[in-house]
Amino acid sequence: EAINAGGVETGFTSALSTATPAATPVAAAPSGVAASSITANWGANGNPIGTAYLAQISTDSFATVNASSQTLNTNTAFLGLTANTTYYFQVRAVGHNGQATAFTALASTMTLLQAPGAAATAFTVVDLASVTVQWTSGGNGTGTTYTAQISTDNFTTVNFSSATLNLSAFFGTGGAGAALTPNTTYFFQVRAVSGGNASAFLSLGSTATLAAQPASPALTVVGLSSTAFNWSANGNPSGTSYRAQISTDGFATVNSSSATLNAAAAFAGLVPNTTYFLRVAAAGHNGQTTAFAATLTTATYAAAPTAAAAANLGTSSITANWSANANPAGTTYLVQISTDNFTTVNASSSTLNLSALFGTGGAGAALTPNTTYFFQVQAVGHNGSATAFVALPSTPTL
Repeated sequence: EAINAGGVETGFTSALSTATPAATPVAAAPSGVAASSITANWGANGNPIGTAYLAQISTDSFATVNASSQTLNTNTAFLGLTANTTYYFQVRAVGHNGQATAFTALASTMTLLQAPGAAATAFTVVDLASVTVQWTSGGNGTGTTYTAQISTDNFTTVNFSSATLNLSAFFGTGGAGAALTPNTTYFFQVRAVSGGNASAFLSLGSTATLAAQPASPALTVVGLSSTAFNWSANGNPSGTSYRAQISTDGFATVNSSSATLNAAAAFAGLVPNTTYFLRVAAAGHNGQTTAFAATLTTATYAAAPTAAAAANLGTSSITANWSANANPAGTTYLVQISTDNFTTVNASSSTLNLSALFGTGGAGAALTPNTTYFFQVQAVGHNGSATAFVALPSTPTL
């Protein structure tokens, strides 16, 4: 407005407005870097809230522009990117007056590799001391390096790593790392790697190596009604379960089984003087059971017979009797007769029966009438051992 000499003011003319230019944004590091997305960041450099920014992304340092994003924020996320690819970023501010600043170059960065994919069957070979594990590319291209790892404690520690251009890795004997331990659970994971760039790890799950067949079974105890044997673990770790079995017919049937975490088993309640077969197999953590180790054969000891009265007394013969005392049919008995209580032996008789006839019609010469005779008997086991002699009642001939 104007004021005249008299101090009279004119009215204001129409007001004019303008906007200060926007400040050029300042670069900041990208964030949220993933296989298919990156967030570009910048500083406002004094521009107020509401300032518009134009951010751009390129794979060839802006010979071409892959995508642009206009935003009122100081960051923007670019999605749908290609894995394991270097991207360049730039941003400029657009002022309220419509004027744009020069572009500010932001830090370039590489998208992460895609995590490998899970194969339909993770474990293609599982053996005593080795495992082959596989995966899919997950979209990564040919020539991608993969780092596969194996662990016994689910990656609290790593037993071994294997770098490969293949979609599988072989661990253990003949492959990467030391021989694996039989009947042990192993965990596996894999990631894609390119220079300093790596994907997240993909868990491939776990599997257990096969159990080793027990070795060197040996008898440790043989008794009247019990037997025991042990074996070598053959590399199986503690905690391995073993299945021990006993049979009287060579395992056409099984009399009894014993599941144990020990390398030994005992069986009781057996029949005296009976042949038994024993065998053992290891049960793996993967549910598979090994073949049985070599079968052992043994016979329980025979039981000493028990005395019974003589029978069929005659002038020249006597029948000695005894009871089996749990010995089975087929047990051999050695029975003897004497007139001087076994300072000397008049005659002996080997029999499968529970009686023996001495004298006329039986073992030895005819007995002498009106003479006292002494008898004793022992059982002879299938294992060749004999019991002590058991005295039978003495008796005179008629």
